[in-house]
Amino acid sequence: QNLRSLVLEYATLAQRAAPNDGWFNHNLAVLHQATAPATALGYATRAVQLMPRHSHYGYWLLGDLLLATGDAEGAIAAFTLEALVNPAI
Repeated sequence: QNLRSLVLEYATLAQRAAPNDGWFNHNLAVLHQATAPATALGYATRAVQLMPRHSHYGYWLLGDLLLATGDAEGAIAAFTLEALVNPAI
């Protein structure tokens, strides 16, 4: 196995052990962002549910994934929420 697949495997196991951990969900979304945006979307959605007003750019990630999966309206909403949470962007 290559290193990336091991990271994904262990991160997935960690998230399954603690599904309500926002950072596990966020990190899995980032890990899947480029290769499997539909998979990443579920993790990103859960991450912003668990950490809704955190300054980790979770809504930006969510918006990017929504756009990548064809939901432009949802992406606009997520980007708008990110601007409200992090006005400096």
